[in-house]
Amino acid sequence: MTSNPVVGFFGILLSAVVSLQCQVLSAQDFSQLQGKFFLELGSSQYANAESTARQMMRQTDGNRNPESRVMAIHSLCMALLWQSKFTEAEKYYREATQICEQRLPSTSQFRWMSYNMLGDALMQQDRFREADQWMQKALQTSLEHTEPQSVQRTASLVSLGQLYMRQRDYARAEPILKQSLQLARQSPPQLRDQALAAARVQLGKLYSEMRRPADSEPMLREAVRSLENMSFGQISSAPALINALSQLGTICVGQLREDDAEQYFRKAIEVAERNGLGRSPQIVDCVVGLAVVCLGTERSDEATALFRKAAQISGKSDDTTTRLRAWLGVIVFMKSLQERKQFDRGLQTLIQTVAQLEKSRPADDPSLIALSSIAATVIAGFSDNIPIPKDALDIADRLIDRAMASRSGSLASSSDYETRATLRWARGDRETALQDLRKAIETSDQLAVNSAGTGFDVARVFSAFRHPYDRMVAWQSQLGNVEEAFRALEKSRARVLMAELQVSGSDLMSTLDPVDARRLQARRDAARSRLAGLRHRISRADQTSIDINKIQTDIQDVQKELVNIERDICSSSRAFRIALSGDQQPVSLSELESWVREHRALFLEYSFGQAHSARVVIQHDQPSRVEPLPLPADLARQIDWQGERVVLETVAKATQIDGTSLPQLLARPATTAAVTDRLHDLWKLLIPEDVQERLQNGDFDLLVVSTDGPMANIPFSTLVVQPGEDPLYLLDVGPPILYCPSATVLANLASGASPAPNRGAGTALSVSVSDFGSNASSDGLLQSVSMSRKFEQYGGQFDRLHHTATESNYIQQVFDKYAGMTTRVLRESSATERNLRDSVAGKLIVHLATHGTSSQNYGNLFGGLLLKPGSDPTDPDDDGFLSLAEIPSLDLTSCELAILSACSTNAGPNQQSEGHWGLSRGFLTAGARRVVATDWVVDDEAAASLVSYFSAGVAQAIGDDKPADYAKSLHVAQKWVRDQEKWSPPHFWGSFVLVGTK
Repeated sequence: MTSNPVVGFFGILLSAVVSLQCQVLSAQDFSQLQGKFFLELGSSQYANAESTARQMMRQTDGNRNPESRVMAIHSLCMALLWQSKFTEAEKYYREATQICEQRLPSTSQFRWMSYNMLGDALMQQDRFREADQWMQKALQTSLEHTEPQSVQRTASLVSLGQLYMRQRDYARAEPILKQSLQLARQSPPQLRDQALAAARVQLGKLYSEMRRPADSEPMLREAVRSLENMSFGQISSAPALINALSQLGTICVGQLREDDAEQYFRKAIEVAERNGLGRSPQIVDCVVGLAVVCLGTERSDEATALFRKAAQISGKSDDTTTRLRAWLGVIVFMKSLQERKQFDRGLQTLIQTVAQLEKSRPADDPSLIALSSIAATVIAGFSDNIPIPKDALDIADRLIDRAMASRSGSLASSSDYETRATLRWARGDRETALQDLRKAIETSDQLAVNSAGTGFDVARVFSAFRHPYDRMVAWQSQLGNVEEAFRALEKSRARVLMAELQVSGSDLMSTLDPVDARRLQARRDAARSRLAGLRHRISRADQTSIDINKIQTDIQDVQKELVNIERDICSSSRAFRIALSGDQQPVSLSELESWVREHRALFLEYSFGQAHSARVVIQHDQPSRVEPLPLPADLARQIDWQGERVVLETVAKATQIDGTSLPQLLARPATTAAVTDRLHDLWKLLIPEDVQERLQNGDFDLLVVSTDGPMANIPFSTLVVQPGEDPLYLLDVGPPILYCPSATVLANLASGASPAPNRGAGTALSVSVSDFGSNASSDGLLQSVSMSRKFEQYGGQFDRLHHTATESNYIQQVFDKYAGMTTRVLRESSATERNLRDSVAGKLIVHLATHGTSSQNYGNLFGGLLLKPGSDPTDPDDDGFLSLAEIPSLDLTSCELAILSACSTNAGPNQQSEGHWGLSRGFLTAGARRVVATDWVVDDEAAASLVSYFSAGVAQAIGDDKPADYAKSLHVAQKWVRDQEKWSPPHFWGSFVLVGTK
């Protein structure tokens, strides 16, 4: 496939030069042909353009004007290059260079152009040494005969950068392409946008190949924005736009952002079809990329059809066809191996496929290398469950060695290292297996650190590359190395949260280029204002007189724009990248053991992987251990689990009943009985058998839980110790419970805490809203809308909360009376976002009682807390909605406790290794040491009672000049609510959790 954005870029220069310099005898006929040629080339009719260019060649045969002959040659060669006829183009370019050197002055732009394009034709044939000579000659010519800011110098640098990229010499390519971008910014105004687009596309592609999507994605996205509104003079911008969109799609595939990837690939294919390139080899990569997305989203039929389409489009390209067929065969093969009973048959098929390809392709063929890596990975994957025969291991060794020999440096694959490690472990070569696994971890870490996007996007990549960590935990556990197993598990946890805590309070855009920062800030301000305006428009409109679907679509569009802006900011921010790439050393096992002894605690940490899961058990009076989770037989039968071990899929099944998640069932009092037995099974799964009785007998003063995956949605207080009509919950018989994203986060929050508040030594803030200015609950249309979407669709129209004012009054009284604090109260109309921002700094206690929303989209970026709109409800900083994206900007550096008395404030997308992306996370990032939050929709009255009881316990401790035991206070408050007959089901008390440090 030809991927050369420079061709279109040169089209501008060529047409500009011709219009100024070409003087031909038959000027009228030649110019007509020239116009026809550019029209055909601009509409991607390359065969027709070639025919017209050959007419131009015939007109200039024997012509005394050398410029016209060179012009005709360049026209013909451009059409040839786009049809991958590189050898023929080389022949004509050599004629052009000869004419330039013999008959044109050294200052002629045709001379520079001929040198450069001859180099391009040679590069496309992989004749890199010769290409380098001609491109260097072109660059030297531009340096000698053009102005420093000339667009010719930019083009020469872009060409050289592309040449070094083709050779994977990224160390030479990067500074050259950076220089091209700098020069492009200084280009003449009439060509500046085109020069910037060419430089950005190539530099973005470079960073993509270097596996630095954080650098690549913003560059390519900016190029796409330019290319969509631009034409390269008479040359279509479609090829360059397709190239940029394809690269963006590829990046998103690597980031596990399937929706974004599909959007980019489909848009690229649409652009191609609109410009007559629908059957061009240029879109093969787009079609293949879309097929991969379809596979990842379980649309195998559509994926197969796309693979076949790509093979048909590739046509005469034997290499591409072979590669596609090999990929398709392996994908189908891998799907057939989902059942273990097909292993022997599948292994034979795989070996035969590799053998056939080895006979037909050279050893360094990309198709063979790709298939070798996949095949070795498949074979190694079976070693987790099935003994691998020696001959199969020998074949896999050969395959992985071939794949790894073809890559080095930044291109080395984490998967390849892990595959080789797995094969060596299967042979019993433990030490070298661990060495390879450490290299896999190192490589995967680097890939994740270089990933693009928001923290949620980066976390998804960390999650995708956590497999080596899971394997390291399992292997070190088998070897009895508890310290190493714990370190590996902790190293994989809360990586992004740790980075977010590190940059808390800083302006991520402060480290950006000032021009880029101003541009991004202007885009963000405009998008936020538009979103606030749309919400206000809906909240004030007659619901029957507006097009709800249209407004909803507009809101989704502007949210998408805001997400892309945040992605560009996070990707470009040096502060965030440094925090991600910093040496985030986990807390040591000995430090954690000391903390556990001090608090007479039981610490349980869980890790659920695709093939390995583990549990860390640390007791104040027993040796620590890391162990696999046993699978209770009753649970295995209930979820129809055929495997022998607990893995991520097991947990996903265990936390659902008939497709409904346990938190959803717990959120409904009427369904409590339906989940009792499952919660008892989870008690047996999660709690080690040797500590179950000790938890009930008072041997521990505190249970600290760091869980992961779908299990992070289950409050441990709701685990059923004894089932029956009146079940016994862990809340009833166990100690207080504290939750933390990881042991390292727990340690960091504990070390950052200020001295315990003393009586009269601090201030508190209570914010409450009860009246949301609507009778939404009686509206049938609104009743059908889920809580998580109401604000998006209907602005501030929510049910009235009858007990928030009472709750706020009580909290003011107890902290003022018992703790001697001065409590600032913001109620109803004063409870605005701006007043909250102005009041929160320096407060030890921050309490918010209102409606909360969470969303599974975009990492819950648009979930938040509802407040009162300010004087200008279209002002995004005072629009009555404090989103998760805005919470980290609050000054909570003095906050010892944040109480989020609202629905679903601990809920949100659950990210492997990172836990919840809930509002509680935002408050921790903003500086709070601990947060009381909720896992589901809460009952207004019960929640107010529970929070009031809890706050009284905290205030009493502060008033007595004792360290507040936040976990114990919450535990006592939950038990008091449970003791009320009307509130005994876990719906009323189980939702509240304490997250952070003790």
